[in-house]
Formats: sequence, C-alpha cells, structure tokens
Amino acid sequence: MGGGRFIHSNPGVGLTPGHYVLLHLHQTSLLLRTVLFVVDEARVTLDTFTQVPGKPELERAATAALKLLHTSLRLSESFINAGRSAGASTVLTSLAKLLLGVNPRTGKPDHVLNMTRFVFYGYWLPEARLAAVSIIKFVAASPAHQAALLATLTATPATASAVLRTFSEAQDAEEEPEAEVPDSVPGAEDAVMTRLVILDMLQCGLTMPAPSLSHFLLGFNLKKGVSATQLESPHIAGIRTPLHAILSLLSPAEHGTPTTTLASCPHLVTASYRLLFTLISSPVTSEPVLRYLRSSSYLAAQLATLGPLLTAPPGSCGPAVAQLRAASWLLRCVAVEVRVVAASRQHSQLATLLGLLLDRCEADTEAAATSLYQ
Repeated sequence: MGGGRFIHSNPGVGLTPGHYVLLHLHQTSLLLRTVLFVVDEARVTLDTFTQVPGKPELERAATAALKLLHTSLRLSESFINAGRSAGASTVLTSLAKLLLGVNPRTGKPDHVLNMTRFVFYGYWLPEARLAAVSIIKFVAASPAHQAALLATLTATPATASAVLRTFSEAQDAEEEPEAEVPDSVPGAEDAVMTRLVILDMLQCGLTMPAPSLSHFLLGFNLKKGVSATQLESPHIAGIRTPLHAILSLLSPAEHGTPTTTLASCPHLVTASYRLLFTLISSPVTSEPVLRYLRSSSYLAAQLATLGPLLTAPPGSCGPAVAQLRAASWLLRCVAVEVRVVAASRQHSQLATLLGLLLDRCEADTEAAATSLYQ
C-alpha cells in the first residue's frame, strides 16, 4: 500500500481492489445490498429527527456509502465497456439500473427516493447531499429510466410534493447564504456544486422526450401534458419548484441591477440562464414558460440589467467573461420572446422589449462616440 493506492510487487498476482469493488457493485451482490442497506437504515433513523446513540457515526457511514455509489456510477460505463472489450465472462449490469431495482426491506423500488431524503438532510450533511444529487443525476441521464423514476417519485401526491420541496430548497439561493462566501464557510462549496449538479440534471432531462424527471421537477403537469401546463406562482400553486428558485436567483435585487449571485457564483448564474433559454426555446415547454414569464414582465426586468452586465467592473478593461456569458444567454431568451410576441402581434409587449433594446444600443453608440474624442 503506497500513497493510498494498492501496489503489487508482482503485476501478475491480481487486480487492484477497486476492480473487485466495481465488479461487486455491478451485480446483485452482498456488497451492493450492504451499501444500500446502510443508506436505507440511515434514512429511517434520520427521519426520526431525534438523537440516538451512534448517530454521528451513522451519518458518516451513509455519506461514505453515497460517495462510493457516486464514484461507481461515474466509472460504470467505462468499467462495463472494458469488461466487454476484454471478453469477460461475468455478466455486468449497469449500476444505475440496479438502483432502480426493488428494495428488499420495503418491497418497493425506492432506492432513488431514499437518495432524495439525503438531499433534504443537506443542511447538516452537505457532502451527503452532493453525493445524493450526483447519484440521481447519473440515474436520470438515460431516457429509458424516466418512467421508472417518475413512478417512484410521484407514487403519491405527498411523495411528489416532498420531492419538489426538497429540490427547490436545495436550489433556492435565499435558503443558502453560504453560497455568498464559498471560500470561508465549511460546506459552502458543496452547496454551490449541488446547485450546479441539479441544473445540469435538469438541462439534460429537457432534451429527452416528455415527460421526464426534469419536467416534473420544474413544475409541469404530467397528467394534462407538459405543453398544456398552466404555470403559476408558488403562492397560487401552493408549492415552490426548482423553476421558481431559479427565477428567484436570477431576479435583480434592484431594478436595472444584475443579481448579486453573479459576483459570488458566476457559473451558477450562467447555468441558470442557459436552462431558462432551453425552456423558452423548446417546442414542448416554450409556450407555458413564456406565458408565465410574461405575466410578471420577467424578461423585461432582466433586459433592464443588460447595461450593467456589459459594463466593465472598476479597474478592468472590459466586462468579465461571466458577465458576457450571462448576457449572451439572456439575449437569446429575449430573441425568442421577441419572435413569439411579434408573430402573435402582442404590440405592447414587443414595444417594451424593443424599447429596452434600442435604449441600450443608443447608450452604447453615445459611449463609443464620446470615447473617440477623449
């Protein structure tokens, strides 16, 4: 053993321990059942929200089990492909598919549902939350898994509401002040990474045929149909979704001022604008999302922040790359909206958007002309 890695003095003795771990985690083995048992037992205990002997040790064990599953999922495709290329006789099953199997303790396929509980526990277990959302992201990466995931996470109205609330709280910037100081607060980096993983998962799911897990998490009605959904504010709908959290994150604190998150977490803002553009440009989700944004003049308020986005910070020679990326995705969103309102002859909405755009163009022209004589 050297530097944390197993080193053979004779390469012909055998394979590294990691090979055997992955081998057993890609079968219905005792190791996999034990790891999932630890996660399930921790979930049952933590759901009591009481102090029990050995609770800190149980939390560490559950976090380690989730990290092991996440690492194995990350290596799963390469491991299976290597086995096929080598002509191995052992039958390997995708770990993501095994996680959709039946839990022997409950008789239900609720392993992924257990992972969502650890997303909820993230307030005091940030590492476990990051590992849990990463696991769900890998499982949800396949279109073939969408039906099974939706069946598990929407089994009852109470379950569906709990899952939506869990992911919206994990994504909601107002509930996580650590994101403002990621370098000085323990667990803050995990909190930011958790949001980025959720955004990446939602982005991936929107490219799949509806309905997908992303459509459910973003608040679309799967029974009536995604395109027929009437999106509403949390106060009217009675529940807050990750879509509401994303829109809140991008909302300026003051009119004409970009969100303060741009300075602390620029990658998070860019990913949020990118997801918003995907929603607006998708034929399936465009109409309900634009109708909802139009009801509060959301894009117009965002467009009013374009000036500061394109303004160089003090002491620099030009806007930061993060600002330019955010402005790029915002302008793409506005371009789609301009095309839609022009085609439907909504003159007041069109006049508002074009007015904001032309005012900005005139301001840039005047600034450029002034700089020529300085």
